[in-house]
Amino acid sequence: MFALLLAGVMLCCALALGSCGKSQPDPAETAPESEGTGEPTGYPEGNVQREYVFADGRLFVYGDAFETALPGGLRLLGTVQISDGTRVPDVDLAAANVPLGAEIYAPASGAADHLYVRISAGRCERFVPEKAS
Repeated sequence: MFALLLAGVMLCCALALGSCGKSQPDPAETAPESEGTGEPTGYPEGNVQREYVFADGRLFVYGDAFETALPGGLRLLGTVQISDGTRVPDVDLAAANVPLGAEIYAPASGAADHLYVRISAGRCERFVPEKAS
């Protein structure tokens, strides 16, 4: 009877010690998450997790992509001059996670409620104003 009890205690100790593991997940096993959504973004951890463009004195964030020609009635504001994925842009023609040289377009008249950015031939993206927190 004593041998059976001793075997049970040893089994419990082995299970308790075996359940001790890493307190932090391995970084290679986790993907960066977008700000507040819990979805992987593909951008390195510690970097800006979205695409941003600063133009006309305002910050714009990625809205959606489309593969068609740019709509009419736009004016070229310029091209991305600074692209830094480690911080949100704060000067005109700067961007985060948008390639250098990408063309930035705004509506020809009125205040820009959105921008279009030509990333490459056949790939344009629409950006919308970032909401103030």
